[in-house]
Amino acid sequence: MSSAPICDRVNTYANKSRVIPGYEGIPYNLCVNVIGWVVLMCGFTLLRKLAWDYGRMATFQPRKNRWTLFSEINDENVSTDNASIDSVEQTPSTNDPGYFSWIVSYFKLTSADLQLKAGNDAVQYLRFHFYLIIYTAITTVFCLVVILPVNIHGTLKSPDLQKFGVTTISNISSNSSSLWVHTIFGIGFFLLAFFLMQHFSRQFRRESTRTPNFVSCLVDLYHFSVTDVEGERICFPINSSIHLPSTVP
Repeated sequence: MSSAPICDRVNTYANKSRVIPGYEGIPYNLCVNVIGWVVLMCGFTLLRKLAWDYGRMATFQPRKNRWTLFSEINDENVSTDNASIDSVEQTPSTNDPGYFSWIVSYFKLTSADLQLKAGNDAVQYLRFHFYLIIYTAITTVFCLVVILPVNIHGTLKSPDLQKFGVTTISNISSNSSSLWVHTIFGIGFFLLAFFLMQHFSRQFRRESTRTPNFVSCLVDLYHFSVTDVEGERICFPINSSIHLPSTVP
């Protein structure tokens, strides 16, 4: 009988919960997350539908109350406002007959619709998440195709594929050259994230330079809308002060 110590897993506490052997409770965790996601989506859909009429009232309120701070109300301004409101009404997100129809509508939205509805910040925020989805998809494919088979062919854990440990790096020996696969792909994933974020920030800077600032907008506003105002300069007769006596009585 060998006297070498044997390391094994020992249940030192009375845990009466039942999980699928070998998977460390991952299926249960995934199931709970899916159920929570469904509940949150249904709750959001219900609350969104109940508050939809109030949102439409707030959106189309400018039909009756218009700003008169910088320009007077005329037929040209009214037609411009009506055209902008009609363009908002024709967006896919506005046509919402049912509870879950907004899901299909949001997949049909373009960047122009989002910018008209929520502004440029929302477009940049969603574009950032689009880059994250691309990065996650690429890393998932390489992990399933390359890294997962390397871990499964390790020798430390049991060859039984029903155990979750054979799919992790713990199944590879510390002296194995297969660890270089994890090192190379780790550096590659870091460089991929760096170049994707650099590409995103480059587009963000290019679009930011095209956006006029607030001061130039005000200058254009007064230049085109306020045409009957003439600039006047107030001048003082400075020349007459030369002939004043040098001494004050």
